[in-house]
Order: sequence, then structure tokens, then C-alpha cells
Amino acid sequence: MRFAFVAMLVLPGALFAGQMTGGGQGGQGGGQGRAPANAPKTPGPGETRRQLPERQREIYAAVRQEAAALARWCESAGYAHGRERALAIEARFGGGSLHAPRPGSNRAARGADKAPEGYAKAAGRLAAAAGPLEKLLADAMAAGELGVAIECAQDMLAIIPDHKSAREALGHVFFQGRWLTPAGKRRLDAGMERDPAFGWVRAADVEKYRAGLRPVAGAGGEFVPAEQADRAHESSNNPYVVVSDHFTVYSCRPFEEGVAVAEEAEKVLEALMRLIPGFFCAENAAAGKPPAATLPVKPMRIFYAKDRRQYLEMGLPGHSKGLYDVGRAMSFFYPYTATETRVQMAIFHHEMTHQILDAFSPRSSLPIFTMGNRSANAWIVEGMATCMEG
Repeated sequence: MRFAFVAMLVLPGALFAGQMTGGGQGGQGGGQGRAPANAPKTPGPGETRRQLPERQREIYAAVRQEAAALARWCESAGYAHGRERALAIEARFGGGSLHAPRPGSNRAARGADKAPEGYAKAAGRLAAAAGPLEKLLADAMAAGELGVAIECAQDMLAIIPDHKSAREALGHVFFQGRWLTPAGKRRLDAGMERDPAFGWVRAADVEKYRAGLRPVAGAGGEFVPAEQADRAHESSNNPYVVVSDHFTVYSCRPFEEGVAVAEEAEKVLEALMRLIPGFFCAENAAAGKPPAATLPVKPMRIFYAKDRRQYLEMGLPGHSKGLYDVGRAMSFFYPYTATETRVQMAIFHHEMTHQILDAFSPRSSLPIFTMGNRSANAWIVEGMATCMEG
């Protein structure tokens, strides 16, 4: 819904779920298969497809209204975490998914104090308002509108994190009592454990992170108080290694800042998956399978420098404030001043779009986004990256 206009402007053919299914099954003349004249009309695929955006707008408006009401209730009850979560849902369903915490993110999980009496009932009204999303999700999948389906599934998880239909629509797998993305399942198989505040870390180290300790070297190294570890990782030769489902961040800033960078990158990937689902695996999309089942061919790595000086020492152009380096298959950023936050986010979203499209392009059957091809299709890549600036 939020990015649909871009789809019509810049991306052709099978890239869009709306064009992935054929026409209706009509045209088979003969009286035997003809319905009686007074039979109820069954919407054809085309009609169903046209109805989806209006239904989505109505459902999203109802969710926003209930989320705002829940935020007010939480404020009156002094429940700060509940209010923060409700406001994040209101922003997400109002078109601000790139600027709202992801479900299960470190920001969403922070401050999870005990809910006061009456919260479950108040939150239940929000869940009820989101209930029709499940039917909309199923109808969108049936109509071949995979972008709408993905958006509904992603947003449903902001309210009901373990919603089975939404998880399955996104290609997530249920393993050992939890839902995981295919990429997350690979992390788990490698002996890692995901903590909402720290991302994927070695399972044996989770309690150390929670106790305020951080590693001073690589995996298996000594753990020391966070401030001491932060100083040890200020060198570009010894950055923190922060891991999310799809990204690895090499950070010379405090560990939590690296986690925030990884979280923001995951949000850009989520947005692109619902905007151009066919790109991530056109064959999967044509078959009604989730694009999230596709994994990137190239590793998605980010270097987060201590400051601009260190950023430039990494060989980045002096005129840049963030860059995806194709040759190194790595994006580079550094912290800006408080007044540059919006500029920073625009550049980050722009460069991450370049990196994501490049990382997935070799696996896509629509390799027009490959960064190595700087000829005829370069305008599409740049257009998409500019669109994602927000």
C-alpha cells in the first residue's frame, strides 16, 4: 500500500505480484459450465485484486485508531513500555514502517516492565481490529498480490508476534518452540542465540552480555565491562562484530549502536521485500511462495566507523557521508551530529538499497539490479535507492 506507486512507475513485468497470475478462468463457453442468471456473483481474480487496497486502507485505519486508544490507556496507567509499543504500531500502520521499531527488536523489547491490570483487555481490542488482516493476507496470496500479502504479514507480527499464518506467509520456520527466518535458522544451527537487545551472539555468551559485559576480542575471547570493551574496539583493526538475521556489522562504536545499525538494515530489507517481492525470487513469487525463503548470494556486511576521520581512513571518498563499496561488498557509515539525523537515515536507506539489490541479484531471475552492470539499467537501481530515502 505505502509503496505501490513506485511499482507502477519503475518496475516492469513479472517483478510485481499483481502481474504474476494469469487472467480469470472465463471464456469457456457452453451451457454446461454456465452459472444460473440469478446465482450470486463470485469476484474474479481481477476484481478481487482491485478490492484489496480499499480493504487494506479500512483495516489499517481501524488498527491505527485502536493503537492510539491503547497508547492513551497506557499513559493513564503509567505503563511506559505499553505506550511505546502502541505508538510504534500506530506509526507502522500509518505508513511509517521504516521509522518504527521492528517486532522483537531491541528497541521494542526495551523497558518491558510488568503490564498493569486491565492491559490485556485494552490490548485485546487492538488485536481484534487487526483480525481481518488474516483474511486479507489469504486473499492477497490467492490473487497473486504478494506485495500486499507480505506487508499484511509483516505488520500483523507487530501486534501478534507468533501469528502462524503471517509467519508462514513470510517463509519463517517453526523450530524448537520459536519462529525463525531462514537466515536466522542458519545462525541458530551455527551455535548462536538471538537476544532482542544484542542480536545473534554465541549461545554460551548470552548471560555475559546481559550482565553488562562485552568481548574485547573475537568469538571466545575475554569479556570485560562494556566501557572497557568499547575502548578496545575503537580501532578499525578490532571492531565489534554484531550479527542480525541477514547482516553483519563491524562496529567501532559501542556495541548497542552496532545493533541499532543492523536493525535499521533489516527494516530496509523488509520494506524492499514487500515493495518488489518478485525480484527476490521471481520463480518463488510466481508460484505463490514467500520471497523470504530466498537468501542473499553475497554477504551483507556493514562497517560502522568511530567517526568521520576513521571513515575517510578506510579509503572512502571525501565527498561521501556513507557508501556501498561494490568491490568490497560492504557498506560504510559513521555517526553524524544530532542535527544531521534525517540526512543520515536517508543516506543509510539509499546505500543499503544498493547493497541489498546487489547481494540478492545473482539469485534473482531478474538480474537487472546487479551493481556490476552500470549501463542500461543503472537508472532503475538509482531510482529505487532514491525512493527508499524516505
